[in-house]
Amino acid sequence: MTEYQLVIPAGGKCIRMQGMGLSPVNKATDLRIDKETLLDRLIRQYYKAGVRRFVILKGASDIGMRFSVQQGIKRYKMMQEDKTLRVFYSHDPKDTKPGNAGAIALALQRGSIDPNLPMIVHNPDDLVLSVNYPTLFMLKHEEYVRRGGKATVVVVPEVPHPYSLLTTAVPEFERVLTIQKGVYVDAISHVGVTLFEPKTFELFDHVALNQDRSFESDVLPNLADKGELYAIFIPSKEWLPVNDYKQYLDALKTIVIGNIDTVSEGEE
Repeated sequence: MTEYQLVIPAGGKCIRMQGMGLSPVNKATDLRIDKETLLDRLIRQYYKAGVRRFVILKGASDIGMRFSVQQGIKRYKMMQEDKTLRVFYSHDPKDTKPGNAGAIALALQRGSIDPNLPMIVHNPDDLVLSVNYPTLFMLKHEEYVRRGGKATVVVVPEVPHPYSLLTTAVPEFERVLTIQKGVYVDAISHVGVTLFEPKTFELFDHVALNQDRSFESDVLPNLADKGELYAIFIPSKEWLPVNDYKQYLDALKTIVIGNIDTVSEGEE
């Protein structure tokens, strides 16, 4: 299998959580699932799949992130003793929020991202529950590359509707027949995981570094127009986004109680 590097956008602020009076500043390092931060969990999962180069895109003010990552790696003897494991950091410029596209462009300019290795970009607050999912994603991406693909997005076929859905009578529209909450609706949606071939890196050269830009809007449409963008589908219930406190509690309940890829004694 091809050698990959994992790029982790970890500079986002927990604005929605802070608004509820909660203290975490950065979800990647301040929220924990079982014994791990979200960042630790992601590094461990990809390390087990053979990835040895990690690039963390951090905010300008995330002073404690390096220490947090070092402490996380020290918890696992195999990772701590692995001389091939490399972690690189690329920070946002002070008083600037370049978005994930700009942050990747900066990391490429600085050499933090290896220009010769395909990269997987995975948001730490997008949890995937599929067993051995990093390996599955890499193998599927390589299949698409053989078919002419240059980038692959991981998607779900449907997402939970945020509001209650109603049906009404016809023609008496004012009379409600049914009402349901938590209904999944058909909407193919990106789950925050994307795989890029090195041939796509030049597309980041044109990204504005002083604006909040995303590669979903600035890079991927270009590849889709050329027929070079493919998608990996996973079951909707195997994706747990952690965007607010309720979703965080749901993730804790699902993963810890369900014992889904939690840390065992032998791994530490």
